[in-house]
Amino acid sequence: MLPLLYNQSMISMLFLERLEALKAEFVAQFSSYPAVTGFSILDTCFNLSSYDEVRVPTLKLELEGEVTVSIDVSGILYFVKKDGSQVCLAMASLSYEDQVGIIGNYQQKNQRVVYDTVGSRLGFAKEPCSYS
Repeated sequence: MLPLLYNQSMISMLFLERLEALKAEFVAQFSSYPAVTGFSILDTCFNLSSYDEVRVPTLKLELEGEVTVSIDVSGILYFVKKDGSQVCLAMASLSYEDQVGIIGNYQQKNQRVVYDTVGSRLGFAKEPCSYS
């Protein structure tokens, strides 16, 4: 089942098994930055305050029907503290396995969602958006 595209939810909510795999890979690629305590439902957090430049790994969500969403770098990390001392991976786990996954508005940044109603398909294309 495809996840729900939900602009009222800021972050994406994934099945625990998929989220754990995603977090493990992200942490492996982001291991040079110190981990810090979580924030609310975000539990994969880092202290980036002493870095002038940060290399954020690319993130792609592979969905049913051979659909891939390349998450824009601005939708991967959530800055809890503006000074960068608490920055979290902007994804969390669903509470129950029978819930529908959600792609939140944070991960939809700079994405055009394309609906093929005739073919019953969904697609994504990069499209820069203005936030002002």
